[in-house]
Amino acid sequence: FSAKPGLIKWLNRAILVIVNIIAVVKSAQRYNVLGLFLVADLVCATAVFPVFLGLINPETARIKSLAPTELGAFVGCIGGIAAVLIIGCVVDYDLYGTWVHSLDV
Repeated sequence: FSAKPGLIKWLNRAILVIVNIIAVVKSAQRYNVLGLFLVADLVCATAVFPVFLGLINPETARIKSLAPTELGAFVGCIGGIAAVLIIGCVVDYDLYGTWVHSLDV
């Protein structure tokens, strides 16, 4: 895939504007900031272990089974994020009796 540098620059700017518009709309809904930071921290924490394992060089590793492939590290990150989301839905259902719970201020 090849594109002109000018097209890529304008495409990046358009994506940036769209993301900023979505961020402004979401910020106007007045979500609980501490809850959002907690979710962001959980998602990042689930990705740390697979990413660090993915940095291991299989040729120089003492234990060969600890060095995953690139796909393994990526699937580990996605699996951790999915686990956080599933546990969040289950706990939400147990606490509030519904799968979808609005964040109250």
